[in-house]
Amino acid sequence: MAEHAVTEPRTAHGRSIAALAGDVLEVRGRAIETAGRLPRVTRWLAPLVTVLCQGEAGSTIEPGVRRALLLRAAAANGEGPWLAYQRSAAAEAGLGDDEIRARTDGPVDAPGFSARERVAMRWAELVTANEAKRDIVAYGELREHFTDAELVELTGAVGLSAFLDRFTRATTPPGEPAGLHLGAGPVDPARLREWSRVMFTDAVPATVPAGQEGR
Repeated sequence: MAEHAVTEPRTAHGRSIAALAGDVLEVRGRAIETAGRLPRVTRWLAPLVTVLCQGEAGSTIEPGVRRALLLRAAAANGEGPWLAYQRSAAAEAGLGDDEIRARTDGPVDAPGFSARERVAMRWAELVTANEAKRDIVAYGELREHFTDAELVELTGAVGLSAFLDRFTRATTPPGEPAGLHLGAGPVDPARLREWSRVMFTDAVPATVPAGQEGR
């Protein structure tokens, strides 16, 4: 079988897809470098990661609720690069070690959590375990505290977290504990518009990995 050299796809303007994701959306790391070899995937994946994991400007989900949700979802998937990243991001956001442990391993009904944090963390556990539909009580609480739009956003973030856990486990080499790095705070809509303009209008990849030209 002939072996093909793997070349990093570049846009029509000569920029690598991974570099573009870092510059425009502030998504960096070995995982996005790997995804960057598949431009058809990355053009959709990179903005999805930023919107669901950071929140888009205008989202009504508080940063603390989103952080608790992502920490709980990552912990429900087990130790790995994605959980390491979420712990690191939480620490950078100002949470102490005890606060992080409470959100990854502590009881969701412990004092100190808001009702929305508590319900979001419980929902993260259920969605990760694929048991969300079976818990009528948890779903009722979710509907009590979150709008339909927020419910979709929360569930999407948990589902994406499960994917990113598996993706970073497979693509992050030993010695790089956090294989994906995101910007801080809500995503500026202008960044999303720039990404769309470049990826869907101006920068259809000019090169693809050898052997994939006809796919």
